[in-house]
Amino acid sequence: AYANHLDRNWQPHNILVAVSNSIDTKHAAELGFIIARDSSKVTLLSVLTGTNSAWSQNVNQYAFDRQTEVAVNAINTIKQLALIYNVSVKDIIEIGDDVESTILKVAEIEESDLIILGTSVKSGSERLFLGSRIEYMIQHAKCPIIVLNT
Repeated sequence: AYANHLDRNWQPHNILVAVSNSIDTKHAAELGFIIARDSSKVTLLSVLTGTNSAWSQNVNQYAFDRQTEVAVNAINTIKQLALIYNVSVKDIIEIGDDVESTILKVAEIEESDLIILGTSVKSGSERLFLGSRIEYMIQHAKCPIIVLNT
């Protein structure tokens, strides 16, 4: 939707990379670091879900702690990669009801002008189906989204 509205010399200044504990994240981050060059800020975002209810916080503290540990490790891994590309990053771990609306909310707060998502979709037809979560984000984002299928 944004391709027709962007100037051909457009350069993002605030790039948001969604981080998970997957190889897809590494590839998405590398793309973000290449695009960032010297003039862009890169924000790494990991979203923790299913932790807002009292049941989740009281009964399942171990799962929440484990999810937090995985998020911290994933972000730290990508931060090491940022050093190789000589890109400074800001990292955020956000709690939300669902990943997609939380990514969009943080993108607005951070004034991101590009979101990069990594995925590994195997298409069984000529049309690539990204899934309802990514489709939702593409439809509701206030900035362009790059979906990198690895």
